[in-house]
Amino acid sequence: MGGLSRAWVLLSFLVASASSAEAQDAQRKTQDADLALPATRQVLNNGLVVIAAPDLRADGVWVHMIFRAGALYEPPGRSGLAHLAEHLLATGSSSDTDYARAAEARGSWYFNATTSAETMSFELGLPADELPFGLWMMADRVGRGAEGFEPEVFRREREVVEVERALVHLDRPYARPDLAIQRRVFGPDHPLTGGVIGHPEHLESAELEDVRDFVESRIRASNAVLIVSGRFEPEGLPALLETTVARLPRREVPPAAPREPSAWQPKGALALDERWSRQPRVSLVWKMPRPNRVTLDILELSAVLLGGFVDGAFGSRVHAGVLRAGADVIFRLDVVLPYDKPVRAAQGEAEVFLRYLTAVDMPTHYYDAVRQRIDLELMFALDSLPQRGRLLWAAERQGQPPEALPAVLTRHWRWHRHDVQHTAWKTLIQSVPRLTFHARPTRPRQPKLSWEDRNP
Repeated sequence: MGGLSRAWVLLSFLVASASSAEAQDAQRKTQDADLALPATRQVLNNGLVVIAAPDLRADGVWVHMIFRAGALYEPPGRSGLAHLAEHLLATGSSSDTDYARAAEARGSWYFNATTSAETMSFELGLPADELPFGLWMMADRVGRGAEGFEPEVFRREREVVEVERALVHLDRPYARPDLAIQRRVFGPDHPLTGGVIGHPEHLESAELEDVRDFVESRIRASNAVLIVSGRFEPEGLPALLETTVARLPRREVPPAAPREPSAWQPKGALALDERWSRQPRVSLVWKMPRPNRVTLDILELSAVLLGGFVDGAFGSRVHAGVLRAGADVIFRLDVVLPYDKPVRAAQGEAEVFLRYLTAVDMPTHYYDAVRQRIDLELMFALDSLPQRGRLLWAAERQGQPPEALPAVLTRHWRWHRHDVQHTAWKTLIQSVPRLTFHARPTRPRQPKLSWEDRNP
């Protein structure tokens, strides 16, 4: 069966699998009130932004502190520095601090730290009566700064990061092709050329003073957002803040992320060896200077629509996503086929799915079903304290107050399917060049069984 017919059968199957109510109802089923979250925002005297979302129905509290201190802020030749600094700050940078063990002793049900292209964040879930401890921990982490960093702890965490790079970022399917894609997309001198975790040679040459300088320049109250969600009395929160994070000194707000787009050469196709998976994959990648809000919204919705083309009948798997990295936006489409299919078949499948997004009149039923599914996932997210915190950060990241959260979360209802088709065509076909990457398996393929072998 040809690629176009194959995709049409898949699309028809997806539409038919929607409920009859979805098929007949092209209107939004949720209201803004369903996605609202009572919350307040204030800026302390030291510049710290505090977003509070009390909920007396909850049993615990969620404390989340985000710094604009991701990999984009690393100096040249020091990729991975932000992630290494996060490791040192997460559990404590000296032998007399162990935030993870202290949180466990207080009944913590979640403890994690992450670094992305733009941010470094620390998350903590606690019983409701341990909120003072959670606020103290966040304040202590910032207040200690880099002065208490010990060489022994630094060497230990650098080794941990090197092992993490090998286990998590290399010994998995498509890891090396993904790194090759990042190197080609961002160029040799960009902080993200080696991924957030960094180049191995940069990690090996990193010194304690490098981490200290990075922390001193970025980890401060004026460069942070603190989100508190869960069971607490809003009237009592100011006093808790006053004795913890409000005591942090006021310092100058550090510079924002670089605004100049990184250079790249989008022509041609690259063949990449894949050591782990036996399944070929094709990746179509576009990079553009950060578009306006409308185009970015539609590209993010387009990624969700493409991700819905999960072809179980014919074996292809589709994933699409948008990466915001400072002045750049990356749109990427991956298609994976079974091991016995050639790479060119994956290329053909990717072209078909891209055509259905940009050139074929997408059925209203499918488009509405996807938007209703997004609403459902958002409502489930708002029922989770960790996800609430992350959604509030999404609004803050876009410069929106907490009361605007429903408008932020329902942007996918603003655009008609023809708006999506037009914007995707104009962006992904007409104006932005793309680069194609073929991940070719190098492991031996499993031999096909004959009919006699299957039926002895």
